[in-house]
Amino acid sequence: MSVPVPGKIKCPSCGYSLLGLPPVHACPECGIEYDPHCAFVRIRRRNRVALNAISGLGVLLFMLIMNGPRLMAKAHIQVRDEMVVPYVVALGLPLLAALYWWAWCSEREHLLIISHAGIRFRRPNLPDVVVPWSQFGRARARYIGSSFQILGRNGEPIFKAPLSYLGSMFQAKRCANQMNRLAEVYAAEGCSGS
Repeated sequence: MSVPVPGKIKCPSCGYSLLGLPPVHACPECGIEYDPHCAFVRIRRRNRVALNAISGLGVLLFMLIMNGPRLMAKAHIQVRDEMVVPYVVALGLPLLAALYWWAWCSEREHLLIISHAGIRFRRPNLPDVVVPWSQFGRARARYIGSSFQILGRNGEPIFKAPLSYLGSMFQAKRCANQMNRLAEVYAAEGCSGS
């Protein structure tokens, strides 16, 4: 969730000690800009594609257990029923459980940084997306279309992502509200973030 910096003595991104540094500065360790109003949101995303693929393998394994002996009999393969099911269960279920556990535990972390410089999305293995305050109009999370959008001053979308990018609809709504609130704060302070 959001981590306000003023009471913190460590960088919310990397944990570096900020003791003795000015209130508006960049972390010497990771380079993240911070100020008294900034917010950092860690977004953990599960590997949904892998989970769905492994669930599909589970359904396939179940169908093989239920229909395997019958299909082999039609193909004139001589296998006794009492041999097939125990082997498929003994070999398939532990493998499936291990794969599912791996996919469930392999989270990818995204970092959303809202500071005087603007809005920055840090994503693993991808370039950062940066929206300066000079371009920001407002942020919104939409049920219809299942999307999170940052609109420019002219009302045109300048950043669009599926809601799953921010974790959930509730998380996306929270982030949009926080962005809109901090946009007013930084506008009052005269930050353009360009």
